[in-house]
Amino acid sequence: MHQHPTYHFSKSLLFDAYLLLFGKTGNSAEALQTFRQLELKNAYRVAVKATHPDSHHAIHNELLNAKFRKVTEAYNLLNDFLAARDTAQVSAEQFSERISAPVKPRWTPRQDAPQNSTTRMYRQTVTKKPREKAHRYYEGLMPTISLKTGLFLYYSGKISYEQMIEALVWQRNMRPPLGELAIQWKWLHGSFVDIILKDVGRGGQFGERAVTMGLLKESQVKVLLRHQAFMQKPLGHYFVVQKILTAQEVKESLLIMSIHNKLFADERLARAQRLIECTEEL
Repeated sequence: MHQHPTYHFSKSLLFDAYLLLFGKTGNSAEALQTFRQLELKNAYRVAVKATHPDSHHAIHNELLNAKFRKVTEAYNLLNDFLAARDTAQVSAEQFSERISAPVKPRWTPRQDAPQNSTTRMYRQTVTKKPREKAHRYYEGLMPTISLKTGLFLYYSGKISYEQMIEALVWQRNMRPPLGELAIQWKWLHGSFVDIILKDVGRGGQFGERAVTMGLLKESQVKVLLRHQAFMQKPLGHYFVVQKILTAQEVKESLLIMSIHNKLFADERLARAQRLIECTEEL
């Protein structure tokens, strides 16, 4: 009886490749046992958008080219592993830290599952608001720094500067003031809240002033801030409700943003490490 050869893959390299493409943490071993070809293709497509030198007004430099190569190498590794895994050439738990010479296994490509027709029709009927002619849309290069949601969407050219500000104001207005929360939880009396608000000479935010005046503990302020942040909706929700972007566009943009931020965060750490090494040599 003919047996397929067993291919060995580096566990650490597989985990790194999965994290780079999917941007997910958690039980990586289980994820490697269950991800599918369609998921891999979609993740690779999104990662290419975030790293290809010709995409999103990216800067044509060695850094972007290197990041794009890493994404492609990660895709090729996971693609080979997926083929070996699904043809029983490597078991679900069979990993080896020994890296053998790369061998392209043979397999019969599996047809991707057809898209649900109802979902497809719904997405086609989604209508967005036309771009405001009086608004300012960014057309320059994507900054090579970590960005938050509003700035990333703006620098991607998906929203205008005015829409970004409107979204930030909307999000901020959804947060209940710390004073109201403290009164609701009976940590402060209403009269003390008024005193804290009027005492602007102390400087700092409401929570800092309350701690300085001995009316709240630092631990209480931290709890209030966490609850305040929990009650506000994600910024992307605003653009969906206002029909500026579709939910799918927001989802893909957030995934691209996470990859973008991770890539340039890694680059900053590498530069800092090189600086430390140079300093030590001196």
